[in-house]
Amino acid sequence: KMFTNRGRSYLDARICYYYLCLKYTNKSTTIISRFIGKDHTTLLNSIKRVKKISEDAQLSSLLELAENKFKERFG
Repeated sequence: KMFTNRGRSYLDARICYYYLCLKYTNKSTTIISRFIGKDHTTLLNSIKRVKKISEDAQLSSLLELAENKFKERFG
């Protein structure tokens, strides 16, 4: 369901991706933003939005699942 359209669900997926990149790399927001082709403030705003996502039970569980998969793959 998360990837059914280009609306909110893609936005939530991107925010989670940015959050995981920031959390599990030693790189600055500037370096990560260059890699993904966004401004570094986009990543900073994503951190704020992850807090809102974590208040939604379904999205929070998806974030937790994504984070576990990320840890499994990249340690």
